[in-house]
Amino acid sequence: MMINNSEKGLALYLTFIVLVVVLASVLGVAAIFLRQMAMIERLEDSVIAFLAADTGIERGLDVCVDHTCPDFDGFLDLNNNGVLDGADSRYDVKVIAPGVDGCAADNFCIRSIGTFKKVRRAIEVRR
Repeated sequence: MMINNSEKGLALYLTFIVLVVVLASVLGVAAIFLRQMAMIERLEDSVIAFLAADTGIERGLDVCVDHTCPDFDGFLDLNNNGVLDGADSRYDVKVIAPGVDGCAADNFCIRSIGTFKKVRRAIEVRR
């Protein structure tokens, strides 16, 4: 069997093309996987930030008695006892009178922002 000169190296060329396509596919899947892993990690931080904001809402409700609230603006760094890689969560809470700063409630609004690492989550309660 005689090989035509124009067909020399065709197998090498096709192998190279197939390898490039496979490599591009693998790198694409790896990039997607790494982005998903980072999102999952931020999701965990988001839950902790939300719980810190919820703690701020509870603190704001503690200062309210019989549907009336004094003006209150406070914060607290929550000590996580080193359980969360040395990072502490925090909440900033503000009790707002009706009609002030966009509060559309009858009695009061409580706004709380929870922070953990670089993630912030906010909750607002109207009463």
